[in-house]
Amino acid sequence: TEAHSNYITFSKADGTAGSPGLVDDNSIIGGLSFNAYDGSNYHEAALIKAQIDGTPSDGTDMPTELVFATTADGTGSPTTRMVISPAGYVGIGTATPGHLLHISQTAASNMGMLVTRNKNSSNSDSPLAKIHNDHIDDDQTALHVRQDSPGYAIHVECNTNTTNYGNGIAISTQDENTTSYPLYISTNTTSVEAGNARFVVRADGNVGIGTTAPD
Repeated sequence: TEAHSNYITFSKADGTAGSPGLVDDNSIIGGLSFNAYDGSNYHEAALIKAQIDGTPSDGTDMPTELVFATTADGTGSPTTRMVISPAGYVGIGTATPGHLLHISQTAASNMGMLVTRNKNSSNSDSPLAKIHNDHIDDDQTALHVRQDSPGYAIHVECNTNTTNYGNGIAISTQDENTTSYPLYISTNTTSVEAGNARFVVRADGNVGIGTTAPD
């Protein structure tokens, strides 16, 4: 029987070695610091640390988060990139994740998440991404898409040629006060924004198929 396993142990206490005290919120328990020489000094370039996130109590509560930080090009100190919270929530781009996986992006360019597969699969039931609510009694929404700007809420593109999106479908909600199209589905587009509307629901409730002006 294996009696012991090998660990690297970081121990943290307030007070003194002879009289340790309860750690406080935000106390760093331990971490790994990666430093690099810039020609004159060493600077911390990346960091992994465990720190208290909450109020500990004797023997029953030790809320801890794990923080990953890297240094961006053109800067001189690490910035938090990913956090695993005491609840097990993973935050990317946010230090306070509120969901099992919480991705937040503030930059105006680049996508918040990109999933790619550069391999031909012979399995017809092998989707690149899948959302599956497998509890038969759960009546919650499986997928909720929210778009707070007039762009596409959902854009499905099936053609790698960006000058022709004819094999895709775009579902968008627009400000009904400016376009009168709270919902439309367009296909056969030559650009992401400009396409042929195939199905339209106007602000007055009229539905059009093949027309953008249903009576």
